[in-house]
Amino acid sequence: MDLRLWLQFLGVLRNSLSPGGLLVFSTHGREAYQRAVAGMWDGSLSHRRRTLLLYRYEREGFGYAQYLGSDTYFGLSLSHPAWVIQQLTRLGGLRLVSLSEKSWVDFHDIVACIRDPGSERDMRRTSSATYLRHTALDRMNPHVRSSLERIWSWR
Repeated sequence: MDLRLWLQFLGVLRNSLSPGGLLVFSTHGREAYQRAVAGMWDGSLSHRRRTLLLYRYEREGFGYAQYLGSDTYFGLSLSHPAWVIQQLTRLGGLRLVSLSEKSWVDFHDIVACIRDPGSERDMRRTSSATYLRHTALDRMNPHVRSSLERIWSWR
């Protein structure tokens, strides 16, 4: 699936689980990438699409190329394990319990997550305004900073 569908599909799967429910899925990770580089895996892609798939994977951790002659969203995708973890973290509500590379037919990475509504709370607790204020304070003259901190503590 392409990136948009990949992320939507993950959200739908998460939302279909009850708390404590288990989600297991597979991705094409580093082994699939190595096979694609060697020309041993992606025979259904044109040279141009294969190049785009590899380029995006190498730079972003996710690459997608539509199958030749296809008018659907389906094609080949590569998902680096670190990218998969980043997407799970960003989505929230899923706790990663296992990511095992090359675990299915020595080719697919297997990811297992548990629906954990509590894991949604570990994201976005610090407001942007607070972050910017503290960043500015960190860069200020220490005398000015201490005066401003005293003023803000009076609230």
